[in-house]
Amino acid sequence: MGNNDSNASSIGDSLLKIPPKIRVTVRGMNDVKWWVLGYAKGSVVRDPPELVAMVKEELRRMIQRYREVGHGSGFTSADGL
Repeated sequence: MGNNDSNASSIGDSLLKIPPKIRVTVRGMNDVKWWVLGYAKGSVVRDPPELVAMVKEELRRMIQRYREVGHGSGFTSADGL
């Protein structure tokens, strides 16, 4: 194995050490909601409760749109949406 393999390994190790937090400046909760929804399956809102509610409501609306066009949703009421 060459030096490139060693370098790739150390870069991968470095990426694993990056904290999973970021800091951004936004104008309001609506901006955050759209940012979170842009990452879809890779994001989870835990706080604040107001943002959790906003994201869940948007997801409800999206599911409803899929139901209206005949695609179902794959969700049940047990999913909390």
